[in-house]
Amino acid sequence: MGTKDRKEREKKSRCQQILSAANRIVSVKGFRETTIEDIAMEAELGPGTLYLYFRSKDEICAALFLRTLQYLNTILKIANSESISDGKQRVVILKDALYDVYQFDPLFVDKMMYLQSGKTLKKISPDLAADIKVLFHRISDTTAEVLGADMIDRMAVKFRPEVLTDVIWYILSGVILWERSKNILAYSEENLKRGLDITFEIFMRGIATRTGNRI
Repeated sequence: MGTKDRKEREKKSRCQQILSAANRIVSVKGFRETTIEDIAMEAELGPGTLYLYFRSKDEICAALFLRTLQYLNTILKIANSESISDGKQRVVILKDALYDVYQFDPLFVDKMMYLQSGKTLKKISPDLAADIKVLFHRISDTTAEVLGADMIDRMAVKFRPEVLTDVIWYILSGVILWERSKNILAYSEENLKRGLDITFEIFMRGIATRTGNRI
C-alpha cells in the first residue's frame, strides 16, 4: 500500500472516530448545546485536530446526517427489491424500512431539522451539501418506486415522487417528534411503533378514499 493510500485510510478512520464521538455526545446534549470542545473531548482529541477534518460543528452534523441517508438509501433499495404487487403490503414494507432507519439513528430527524434551520447548509462544504441533495433526490425516487407506480397512477391527483417523499417525511417526523414530546406520559419505543402503525394505516385509508379503491 502506497503512502497516499495509507494517508487516505488514516483520514477516513479519524473522521469516523470524530463522527462516532459526536453521535454519542449529541445523543445526550443535543446539537444546539454540543460544542466542538465537547466532541473533541469525547473523541480524545484536541479541538484543533477536529478542524483538520471538519470546518465546523455544522459540518459534523451534515456528515452524520449523510451517513444516515446512505443507510436509508440502502434500506429502501432492499425494500424495493421485494416482489410484492399489493399496495398495502408495499406501504407496510416502506414503514418498516423507515422504522429500521430510526433504530439505526434515533436522532436523524433532529439532525435533519438542525440542518434545515437558519443557514446551516450554507456553512458546510459545497461537496458535502451536494452529496446530501443528490442522495435526497435518489431517496425520493426510490420511495416512489417502493410505493409502486400502480398505486401512484391510481391516485385521483398525480403526485411527483418528491411530493410523496415529503408526505412520508411529514408522517415519520411528526410521529417521532410528537411521541418524544410526551415525556410526561413516559415516552417509549413501543408507543412510537404503534403511532407509526396507526398513522400509516390512516395514510392508506386516505389513498383508498381518493382512488375509490379498497387497499
